Amino acid sequence: MSLEDIREKKTSIWIYLVIGLLLIGMAGFGTSQFGMGGGNVSPTALKTANAEITQAEFQQVLSNNRQNYQDMSPAEVENTTLLQLQQRLALTEYLHNYPLAASNTAIDKIIRENPTFHENGEFSEAVFRRTIPVEPQIYRNSVSKDLAMQNFQQSIAATGVVSQAEITPFNEMQNLSRDILVAKLARSAFANTADDAEIQAYYEANKDQYLSAEQFAIDYIDLNPQNIADSIQVSDAEIIAAGAAPRRANYYLFADEASAQAAVAAVQGGKSAATVATEMADKVDDNGDLGSLKPKEDADSLIPQNAIDAIFALDTVGQVTAPITVDGGFYVFELTDKPNESLSEAAKTAAKKALQAEKAAPQVAELNEKLNKAVFESGNSDLNDIAEVVDLPLKTVALQAAGQGGDSVLALPEMAQALQNSDKTTGKLQEPVTIGERVIIYRINAVKAPEQKPLSEVKTAVEQAVIAEKTDKQIAAAAKALIAKTQTEGLQAAAAAGNYPTQAFANFTGQVTENPVLDAIGALLIAQQTPVFGEKNAQELTSVTGDTYVYVNTAIRLGSADSDNAAGEEKLQQSLAVSLGQMEFSDFVESITSRTEIKVRSGLLQSDTP
Repeated sequence: MSLEDIREKKTSIWIYLVIGLLLIGMAGFGTSQFGMGGGNVSPTALKTANAEITQAEFQQVLSNNRQNYQDMSPAEVENTTLLQLQQRLALTEYLHNYPLAASNTAIDKIIRENPTFHENGEFSEAVFRRTIPVEPQIYRNSVSKDLAMQNFQQSIAATGVVSQAEITPFNEMQNLSRDILVAKLARSAFANTADDAEIQAYYEANKDQYLSAEQFAIDYIDLNPQNIADSIQVSDAEIIAAGAAPRRANYYLFADEASAQAAVAAVQGGKSAATVATEMADKVDDNGDLGSLKPKEDADSLIPQNAIDAIFALDTVGQVTAPITVDGGFYVFELTDKPNESLSEAAKTAAKKALQAEKAAPQVAELNEKLNKAVFESGNSDLNDIAEVVDLPLKTVALQAAGQGGDSVLALPEMAQALQNSDKTTGKLQEPVTIGERVIIYRINAVKAPEQKPLSEVKTAVEQAVIAEKTDKQIAAAAKALIAKTQTEGLQAAAAAGNYPTQAFANFTGQVTENPVLDAIGALLIAQQTPVFGEKNAQELTSVTGDTYVYVNTAIRLGSADSDNAAGEEKLQQSLAVSLGQMEFSDFVESITSRTEIKVRSGLLQSDTP
């Protein structure tokens, strides 16, 4: 594949849809806290000899694609989703037949850096085992497969090689400069109205746009660690201690307790600890700087909590503690740095939340374990029984729309998404919803289908839609007429005849200062278009502001790369090589997909209209 292919196909959405899905893998599939092993098993929608994709996974990707590619029709989104998942399956099948093993070091790194498995900011084996409802080796195998797939894809994508001869045209385009003349067709200049007949006709033709939202009634159990933490009481003294700034201290290890006591007495008598240590050098076995000390012992602490408490009880730099026995040795600690200890309200709030989370952790862990056993290990599908076993309240939400604000659990975007992706069967335990460490187990009690809104309720919105449609047509016709006139009379004269303002931009790069004609977004959009010279090639473009621009390139100058810009040329070469490699990878995936036998249960891929 050549760089000409990149020029032709680089902007193809298919390339990026395929690469995007494959490089990230099936993100979120089977890796949530309560999503692996057991529970409600979604039927298989696509299958090869050694891999499969469930109906729930198909619906998840379909839902994500609907959000990400709203300019595509529903049929296009569904076809794209099916193609993505077929290619994912084909690649998985290929790697099964030609396996690549990820190293244990790489697997460990992925697991240990996952914040889901952290406690107090560090990886915890206990949290890891408690969080995954499968055996650790099964989870590691899953991570290994994902890593192998990513490494394989990235290896192919990195094989693109670009020669100096091929990069030269791109360099010239990178350094291209041009002059443009722009005419503005301001949306505000096109005034329209809509009469009752037009409003009625538009409403009748577009009734599907004016439906009430689908409504759900649910029962649910909500294991929310944040709510549990918020209920924990902590004292002001605990907050101040937890929020205290780290201190620094020196330690002195003495040969015997009597020597340690004598050293303390000498310091209290006015000598510095350093002086005493020098004078008693034959009695000091070791001394040094403890470094930064937190008020509470943790995995990094070098001394026990009683020694830390003694250091934090000191008032002044230079003071020493009484002798403290640590591992059989007699230690004296000298305070060497005491930062300002006044806590801001923000620091107090942060310290309080950290304390509450720490104190709530055992209760949250216990509830997680109970919930895991009640839902998955026992296979219990009765929400009432689960609530009783877990000892969490069973809550109810009456019929209401999901994802539309308010305090209800249905207002949560994750919950709304889950309901849309569910099979909407009433009385059935649905797939759990996880939001960070929060877990919601629910069943649907009722579903109310969308209903037609009467015209009286949506008349204002319909009127605005009619006016917008009229304006769009008027602007499109005006732009078309302006382009036609530009081709014979020139843009300056054609715009003047239509009373459209114009402005010329020399050495146009897409960056413009504030001006009455071209807005910043419109400028960027023009800069992204391939430059074509002359008024015979006048072009039209509409900005997000609603204003439309007709512009011509009055001068185009190909540039040469700066001889001193070796780093920029290297970066361009790398970028082109990656693009070439990605296209080669896409071609490879298309090839193996065409040769892989994939069974598609099309009946399971039928989705509700979003």
